[in-house]
Amino acid sequence: MFDPKDSFRRSDQLADAGDWDELLRLHEEADVALAGSTDPAERRDLERARGTVASVFIVEAPAPYAAEAARLTERQSSQRSSLLWEVLAQHWTWGQVGPCLTDPELRHLVAHARVMRGEDLTNSAAELGTELLGDIPFALESWEAAFWNPQISPKSYNRHGSAGGLTGIPTHAVTDRIPLPLPDTDAPDIAWTAPEPGLPGAVDNPSYAAVAGPLRCTAAQAASRHFHCLPIHERPSQAVPVTFPVAYPTLLGVLGGQGAYTSESTALGRIAVWRLLRRMAELPDDCPAGAVSEYVDGLTCLTWTLTSDEIWYVHLAVEHTRTGTSWLIDGQDID
Repeated sequence: MFDPKDSFRRSDQLADAGDWDELLRLHEEADVALAGSTDPAERRDLERARGTVASVFIVEAPAPYAAEAARLTERQSSQRSSLLWEVLAQHWTWGQVGPCLTDPELRHLVAHARVMRGEDLTNSAAELGTELLGDIPFALESWEAAFWNPQISPKSYNRHGSAGGLTGIPTHAVTDRIPLPLPDTDAPDIAWTAPEPGLPGAVDNPSYAAVAGPLRCTAAQAASRHFHCLPIHERPSQAVPVTFPVAYPTLLGVLGGQGAYTSESTALGRIAVWRLLRRMAELPDDCPAGAVSEYVDGLTCLTWTLTSDEIWYVHLAVEHTRTGTSWLIDGQDID
């Protein structure tokens, strides 16, 4: 009988012994136990235990078991919440597991997670297609790669968990700060909306960030309007100019689900950033990726920190001078 409390120890023992077939059988035991359970609390324990077994196998199993690693990832009942595709993408190349994946969304998530880990999948673009998520390139654009290190930036997964993650937009090396104008008190109130999820229609990867725009003003004026709505003691008088590529790694985490009690997905983050940029640029999902990169080249940005910031936050005003519009991306998550 499958014992969820003992699954961690048994998974470790079987992995240490290299008994991969028995580890697969342990996962099957968890499946059977889960199918026979109707108690909600017990099912949660069984799902966590089954995820532990699958994660250990995905992390530790040798190359001949690539198909089984892909199969275990697909069989998890809540793929988006488990983030097993990120574990799979860290430990297996697209050539090893891509052909074994059948779910279209999962194929894209693993592919983009592999791209964020430095793999160039341009040659696989045709088989993946653009119908599901639009034209997002299957290799990092130069502005994406500028401040993203595929070897150390993504969260790292081992059999016992994960490590890593990003905080706010880095400003420690920036000495140039600009004063902000007084807010236009006659301007309409800023309307905030939730960013679009990485997968169209998905509701289970919420972000603490909110988005406002387009605003017919400069980034400095947009920031000043936003500050005017904050408590007086929280209102910064200056902001730090940064480029969009500097802000990109933080946006990946925030839009990919990063928070106080959540885990981020680089794949979901990348897809969400590209969807947000298309929204900002008023470009359709099927427009060529080059049009998005051209839009990024025309962006100037400001960022700041607040006294209430802890670990999980983003504050960004984005301006495109050619269109005369600005956007705000802002939020905090408090532990």
